Amino acid sequence: MIEQTDAANQANGPDRQDIAQRSFKELLRWFQIIILQDAVFLREKFPNSSLWNHHIFKLSQFKDFASRLKVEARYGDMPQMVRVNEAIPDVAHILREQHREMQMTSQTQFGALRAESDTQFRVLCAKFDAQFSALCAKMQPLYQLATIVREASGAMAAVQPIQALPPLSSQAFPPPPPQTLPTSSSHVLPTPSVPGNQVPNYRMQAWICTVT
Repeated sequence: MIEQTDAANQANGPDRQDIAQRSFKELLRWFQIIILQDAVFLREKFPNSSLWNHHIFKLSQFKDFASRLKVEARYGDMPQMVRVNEAIPDVAHILREQHREMQMTSQTQFGALRAESDTQFRVLCAKFDAQFSALCAKMQPLYQLATIVREASGAMAAVQPIQALPPLSSQAFPPPPPQTLPTSSSHVLPTPSVPGNQVPNYRMQAWICTVT
């Protein structure tokens, strides 16, 4: 009786209208949606309640409303599985195309890298051959000179063989003369006297064999 009560309240004029009644009718209008929606799920949770014996919940309109509400509550406005099934072929096609493009790109890059590596290897081999040939050309005169020296040494050895020196005898070097070291702490040898401007002449003593 929301509509009839609201019409009677509007007929009283602005100064005599019941504000609380008007707010309560707004609450009832909100319940028209909320209670029906909750009743769909409450009936599944409490199927033995006597409330479901009311004739409203036995109408075909309510059954149709309950079916559509369950679908929307589970899948939304459009069933999610339907959207997934419709999107899967497109997604699969996109993934296949991307995979094929990645394979082609990888093969192309690998082929280019391999060709570049082969080219660089051939260039290095050519440079090495050129440098080795130049080095061999520079070494050729030295090889010829070594051959000439070896041949000349062989010829000289054939003409005048080297004669071995006789072994040294103990009489070649006479024993050193007896000499006593000076007892002075300075150990300074006397300076030989040199007459005039004559340059002093020093001679090594062969018998000396120690630093002292």
